Amino acid sequence: MENRINYPTGRIRRALLRGATASVVLSLALSGCSFGGSDDPAPTATSATDAGTPTSEAAVTSTTTTGATTTSNASPTTTSSASPTAAASPTRAATATPTATATPSPTPSPTVEPTVALEGVNRFSPLQLTNYTLIAQFTMVSVPGLEDQRTTFDIYQGALDNYQVRASTDTGIFETWVVDGTTYIRQANGDIIELPSGVDAALFSPELLVQTMPAPMNGMGARARGVSNVGGRNLRLYVIPADAYLSALGIEPGVDADELTGVVHLWLDAEWGIPVRQAGSITWTTADGDAAEVTIGWDLNGVGSTATITSPLAASN
Repeated sequence: MENRINYPTGRIRRALLRGATASVVLSLALSGCSFGGSDDPAPTATSATDAGTPTSEAAVTSTTTTGATTTSNASPTTTSSASPTAAASPTRAATATPTATATPSPTPSPTVEPTVALEGVNRFSPLQLTNYTLIAQFTMVSVPGLEDQRTTFDIYQGALDNYQVRASTDTGIFETWVVDGTTYIRQANGDIIELPSGVDAALFSPELLVQTMPAPMNGMGARARGVSNVGGRNLRLYVIPADAYLSALGIEPGVDADELTGVVHLWLDAEWGIPVRQAGSITWTTADGDAAEVTIGWDLNGVGSTATITSPLAASN
């Protein structure tokens, strides 16, 4: 397996310009704890000690006899000195206990699940899996050092020499058919024409088109997610971290891995080792403040059940 993905777009573009009679452009660009307590108890008020009640003077009666009349001098009324009122001790103001500030517990660092190196991966080849349908798309926007690319294509292959390809890129759309040794192409105005016999149909083959799409490879870091049965086939599911995926594509995001958002899900056929499905989007903000994005979509289906392709001209008549 190759360690990087090659994109033979120059070969396709030159071949189209030489061989096609239609004005079609094929450009596929990326080959609290609260501490507290009761207040201090208020001290008991202390009363001043009474000095005591003065003793009453003894009553003295003096009697003066003057003839028949006796005058009695009454004893003076005893005057009692009132006990002085005890002065109340001032109330001691309670001192408020400050509430302790809870110390926040440190947030545990997330556990990073280790990755394993992909093994047993085989690149999808239309020459080996002859009957299938493949719907794929790849988008790359604002990636440092690379041109933007938006590529989608649909392939319907009934046999090695019987297929229909519809592709769209930033620079144009093209559609071609190969039926019974004859190649047809849709022109820019929408008309379908038959190409001269000298035009090599391989220039528009699914094999070349598939080579322009990113593909998983052995050694790529991924996290295994078990095996599931889809459409009667056992598929191994993997989750590929953003940094591992971009690295496999030879893309330098220009930021740290923890600044990347997103993952890519990959389903590999357990027997064949080829990618059956891929889906994911990776985004980040570049050093220049641009919103970068890499998106992949891949759906291989209809294996052994894709219908035979017929002439587009016959269908239009």
